[in-house]
Amino acid sequence: ESSYLRGAALALRLGKEVEATALVSHRRLDATLNADGEVRTLLSTGYHRTRSERDSKGDVSSTLVGGHLQWTHGTVALGSTGYYQQFGKTLNPGSQAYRRYYPRGNSFGVMGVNYGYLGYRLKLQGETAYSTEQQGIAPLKTATWSINRSYTLSMVQRFYGKQYYSFQARALSENSNVQDETGVLVRLQAQPWEGWQCVSYADFFYH
Repeated sequence: ESSYLRGAALALRLGKEVEATALVSHRRLDATLNADGEVRTLLSTGYHRTRSERDSKGDVSSTLVGGHLQWTHGTVALGSTGYYQQFGKTLNPGSQAYRRYYPRGNSFGVMGVNYGYLGYRLKLQGETAYSTEQQGIAPLKTATWSINRSYTLSMVQRFYGKQYYSFQARALSENSNVQDETGVLVRLQAQPWEGWQCVSYADFFYH
């Protein structure tokens, strides 16, 4: 209940093949501050039970403007997504080794390109994102093969660079953040009999 947007969005269909979406959000976020008033940690629990949690409530403002443009032609799709986010205070997470690649500053931008193909029994999808603050990249690719009516095999390959960071990223990850991870997930879904379904998967990852 803390990772939401508050504002307005507009979606338009521009002809038969093009869709456009625009959004704007402004809200206050919970945060712990350094002695100089800079943001040390953005909090995402949503709890305000204790005095310290209540003191951290709404300590920094966040304004976000973004959009998505999608072109679909038959079995092929191509799109682009981007957003710009600005905080009311500077993010300064400290100099500890594990915080080396945490975002710093108060203005951040992310842009990405997504693509897809839908065939007879094969579906290919992917997205490559780029974050401006540390020039990080994050490609994600998925392939799904419907072997027959009962069996579907899929594979997801991901590479999230150490320098990549997006406050709005939601993607397959064994880490808590979509950052500093390489992995391949293989998944088999079987429906051998009516009313029965079995799903098995293996995820090989490194961070």
